[in-house]
Amino acid sequence: MGTSIKVFIFLALTVLAASFGWRAASAETSTLFISLIACGIVAFAAAIITIFKPKFAAITGSIYALGQGFVLGAISQIYSTQYQGIVLQAIALTGALFFA
Repeated sequence: MGTSIKVFIFLALTVLAASFGWRAASAETSTLFISLIACGIVAFAAAIITIFKPKFAAITGSIYALGQGFVLGAISQIYSTQYQGIVLQAIALTGALFFA
């Protein structure tokens, strides 16, 4: 499988997890902070494993994308409640740079 296909698969996983993170932050549950910390730690551990064992990159890359997606979605929702429109601007600019 080519690199560009893998990038889009990881991007899709990140967006999927971000939507769950966005909804979790919208609900303002008491476990949000714990979920953020746990997903961040899991994603960091996946990144470290990938560095030392690159043959596991297909699995750990997916775990990293899901963990970081959840964290990004939740943090984006938190910022969205404080600053209207900032998330849409960040996504648009990131997308423009990614496809440039």
